Amino acid sequence: MSKLCRSLLIVLVGIAAVMRITACGDAKESVEPQVGIANPFVDYDTLQDACDAIGFGMDAPETIGEYNGVTFSVMKASEMIQIHYRKDENHYVVIRKARTQESIDGDYNLYEEDKTEEIDGREVRLKGNAGNVSLATWSDGEFSYSIGAYDLTEDGTGLSAKEMKDIISQVK
Repeated sequence: MSKLCRSLLIVLVGIAAVMRITACGDAKESVEPQVGIANPFVDYDTLQDACDAIGFGMDAPETIGEYNGVTFSVMKASEMIQIHYRKDENHYVVIRKARTQESIDGDYNLYEEDKTEEIDGREVRLKGNAGNVSLATWSDGEFSYSIGAYDLTEDGTGLSAKEMKDIISQVK
């Protein structure tokens, strides 16, 4: 092999080595930082565990009809318990209780119907469409409560008024 070819080969091997070392550098330097809000909820195995963590009790149904995938969560900063009942990826019910008099539903949807009814001695605000109820909210002086029934399909119907009232009667 000629001296020129050997020199060229050494230079090419050197360049390849430098490129390999550079490529194996700390990847963190070139990654953009993630921007977003951390999930403020902490999940628990049981409702009792969630209640113990937040420091107050809650009564709620174990399941709601076909909504049997249940998650118990606490947001300590807001002193709130949340129970998430999932039927499938498009249908779920969320029950919340928090030590506040403020709104805790987190539901900013617009509904055709908005009325207040007395249910089990409580003044409950019911919102929904086409005779169904998607959101129920009330307060008892120390705690605020909300029940949201969400249907992410095109019809987005919520629950029947009877189904929602049955759930309300079980939440304390």
